[in-house]
Amino acid sequence: NRTAYETTYIKDLMTDPPAILNIDDSMLQVMKKFDDDDAWYLPVTDNGIFAGFVSKSAVFSHYRLALKQEKVGG
Repeated sequence: NRTAYETTYIKDLMTDPPAILNIDDSMLQVMKKFDDDDAWYLPVTDNGIFAGFVSKSAVFSHYRLALKQEKVGG
């Protein structure tokens, strides 16, 4: 509805994330936040400054790759 473009603001559509990750969080902390909040995407901060988003699926993919490499190399 184009008539709502002038009266709708992004602040009215936003919701707070269920959790915020810190760039220095451990994998245990990250997975706990994803699981506790049943989230698939979470924002990441670096010293309180927004650094980006990370997805649960990306975290799992990298973790599986690391396990596979450890198994092959170890």
